[in-house]
Amino acid sequence: SQADACVRRRVELLQGFFFERPRETEIKPVPIASIDRLRAVIALRRSPEFEEVEEVVAEDPGLTVRLLRFANSAAVGARRRFSSVREAMVLLGSERVRQFMLLVLLSELGEGRPALVAASVLRARLCEALARRLGTADPDTAFTAGILSTVDALLDQRLFDVLKTLPVTEELRWALLGRSGPVGAILDMAIRLERNRAGESGARFTELGEAVAWTDRALADLPV
Repeated sequence: SQADACVRRRVELLQGFFFERPRETEIKPVPIASIDRLRAVIALRRSPEFEEVEEVVAEDPGLTVRLLRFANSAAVGARRRFSSVREAMVLLGSERVRQFMLLVLLSELGEGRPALVAASVLRARLCEALARRLGTADPDTAFTAGILSTVDALLDQRLFDVLKTLPVTEELRWALLGRSGPVGAILDMAIRLERNRAGESGARFTELGEAVAWTDRALADLPV
């Protein structure tokens, strides 16, 4: 039979009704509330004003609690305790608070897929670190690119379709879809580093180990 012939030729990736009865896949509903909040966070401009970020945080009490936990966590390394969003924002800066909100929304979208969430957070942090080291792209934009690079897998939709619903800049859009521009180059380098395919060009980067450690600390403070 064809199956026996494939086995004799050491074919390993076999599938079909002959090997296993097809099973219906469960289509997960898209979390509309999380998508709406994701749009609001992405719509924040680069280096947003405190008031702009505060307005988004204030609309979600749960997000406020998580933000304070994060500000007081090992991921931040603060030496004092913070009890208000304003204090946390002064410590972290508006860009870092915006990044943290992206992490929270990512964890909600990826509920039940912790490995995928962790991979996305790691990529985002790595993109940010590479952008800072090379000085060729805005670190916050690079961080956002890392986060959004896996949103298609989280939502089980094509990335092109997802991006049509989000207020991303053209720079970010083409970085994600075509790996073009400075941000696209950073994203491509981060992915190659993850897969150990960066070659000699990636050997000098020490950010990967730091990014892994930061990801572990940050994810520990994401759950409610």
